[in-house]
Amino acid sequence: VEMPYFMLLFLEYVLRVNQSRPKAPGIISSPLLGQGTPAGSTSPSSASPTTASALQFNPWNTLLDLLLAPRMLKQRGSTPESGAAGMADQLSDRTGAGEADLWESESEVAIRRSKALEVLRNPEAGFDPEHAMMAVQVHGFREGILVMYEKLKLYPEILRYCIKNKDYPTMMSACRKFGAEEPQLLFDALRHLTVVPDSEL
Repeated sequence: VEMPYFMLLFLEYVLRVNQSRPKAPGIISSPLLGQGTPAGSTSPSSASPTTASALQFNPWNTLLDLLLAPRMLKQRGSTPESGAAGMADQLSDRTGAGEADLWESESEVAIRRSKALEVLRNPEAGFDPEHAMMAVQVHGFREGILVMYEKLKLYPEILRYCIKNKDYPTMMSACRKFGAEEPQLLFDALRHLTVVPDSEL
């Protein structure tokens, strides 16, 4: 994609419209297509190899990749909130823009990160969990890593991640939240805290 910034705007618009569309009776939601599939019709898994390969594109995975990407090149006057409307005007305005106008600001990157967190927490988002986990790890997205560990019930990994990053408040919060389901968490946390210097607490 030559301009991933506009691909991001397009995907946000399409998925937002699709989620707001009421589901008709007898329609099965398809996370791959981002739209309903008539009940009893051919599913992607039972389709022919050619058809199945065409259905492998997951817009939610692509949306996450774009939301977590580094600073993007954009056109002057566009913002992450502007949506798909006005895209033609932005594309036509390719001259006279300074260098600062062509790239996202740090605040715009932060907005994308917050949107990525919303997607990860959205139970209706149809992204692949393994893809999402790889994406947040590659981009070093701390909040996203913790959300995915929780989503996949990898509670010991939350503990190890907090210990590695010396994030003890989050570690104890995880023990309180998941201790009943994973009693070993509190034991391991306390055992580690006994050897941590007071200066790090």
